[in-house]
Amino acid sequence: MDDLRQKVSYLRGLMEGLDIKDDSKEGKIFNAILEILDDISEEIFEIHTVQEEIEAYLDSMDEDLSDLEEEVYEDSEYEDDELDPDEDYVEVVCPDCGDTVCFEADILDDEDLIEVTCPNCDAVVFTNDEEYDDDIEDDTEEDL
Repeated sequence: MDDLRQKVSYLRGLMEGLDIKDDSKEGKIFNAILEILDDISEEIFEIHTVQEEIEAYLDSMDEDLSDLEEEVYEDSEYEDDELDPDEDYVEVVCPDCGDTVCFEADILDDEDLIEVTCPNCDAVVFTNDEEYDDDIEDDTEEDL
């Protein structure tokens, strides 16, 4: 951008070197043209400066967004939120809101007490306690 402003200054110097009088017809036209070129080059310089600031700001925002995405999605096993086809899942309908909640079937065999909550309403939809084992035994006996 400085190159453009230097070229306009060079033209101004040429006009002075040619000894064109400012009050002549040609001098008035050349002066008007040089003033317009000065204004244009200044305006372009300011636009270029602002554009560089905006680019730096957008780059900073992009880096911040990338950092945030890494933090948010680092715990997610699957980027597209799909269930792992190699895992077995249990589906339970939430008694409060009616949403279907999926969880890994391994929870059924876990010895620790685990409660599965609905992500929509935070209601407990499953607990792997003794009542669960009794329910399975009752269901099995009824099927016989």
